[in-house]
Amino acid sequence: MKNIWRTENAYETYYINTAEYSIDQQQIRVQAFCHSFLQPQWQSLHQSRPYILVSLILSGSDAYTTGDLGHVRHSPGYFHITDLNFLSEDYRRNATETLERYFILLENTSLLQTLLKQLFPSGNYGFYAVDAPRLRKCFEDICQLLKKRKGDEALLSAMAFRLLQEGSFQQPRCAVPQELNQALLYVENHFCERELDRERIAVAAGVGISTLQRLFKVHQHCSIGEYISSLRMQKACHLLEYTGESISLIAEKCGFNYGYYFARVFKKTFGCTPAEYRKRNGK
Repeated sequence: MKNIWRTENAYETYYINTAEYSIDQQQIRVQAFCHSFLQPQWQSLHQSRPYILVSLILSGSDAYTTGDLGHVRHSPGYFHITDLNFLSEDYRRNATETLERYFILLENTSLLQTLLKQLFPSGNYGFYAVDAPRLRKCFEDICQLLKKRKGDEALLSAMAFRLLQEGSFQQPRCAVPQELNQALLYVENHFCERELDRERIAVAAGVGISTLQRLFKVHQHCSIGEYISSLRMQKACHLLEYTGESISLIAEKCGFNYGYYFARVFKKTFGCTPAEYRKRNGK
């Protein structure tokens, strides 16, 4: 059954599974498929729900801030599995562009939990897919079957398993190289220095600049400059929220020569000025 959910900041098309279901059935239960468009202003309600959400970002990006992770940004190709009963309450979305994604809702059963632990033993439920089009096709096959008034429950279960299995095949298998770990640690300890550049980081990591650039691109999915800027913005958000320090001092502490340039970068990242951010999020 098709259903459309529309608000000022969101538009989602659902195909809902209306077939009868018993919790005792030994199969994966697909509750719904959704094609979702979320505007930058949209915020999650953090409602607990008895579902596992499996999603793939198609276009745009999702950016948010949490107490544990700081500033996080996810781009097209990001695959994620979320238990909707355990969403973080300390979550503030600060995206600057429309997020388009596919997701399916799976009934949260002991069978599914066991299956997820087997397919993702590392506990890594969020990562950039190696071959996103293959995952996209898995989502779309589920959608096509749900569009039929009388879907085949066994086939839906098999398709859901294929999607999860494809995700398990595409999760990163290799650990972060030691050279990249050294580079990340160096950036963490020196991000406040205005003279921080890729040459210094490469020397600290013991590799050439071209190798360092490749390591960041492969494992961090961004350039060296983008990583430094993201870390500085993360630190700036923390200082704006939890201290009363002036914006000019925060800019200096985050490695910016000039306060006006810091404000320009901050607004481009979050869609608001540092002062506006502090007013909304300050403690």
